[in-house]
Amino acid sequence: KDGESYEDLQVRIARWLSTVKRDTVAVTHGGVSRVLRGALFGLDTTNIPFLDCPQDRVLVIANGEMSWL
Repeated sequence: KDGESYEDLQVRIARWLSTVKRDTVAVTHGGVSRVLRGALFGLDTTNIPFLDCPQDRVLVIANGEMSWL
């Protein structure tokens, strides 16, 4: 109930993302992964909480594309 909302998380992730200047490995939980994908790919914010986030995969975002390993 009083935890961080997706909107709050978006603000925090946007601040961090603005500091990333080179290839980066980020280890996060699913909520961060969803918000990051939303920010990078301009996704509708109402869909972000429902993005797939497998626990047994690694998300790679490179050259404007994403893939799961």
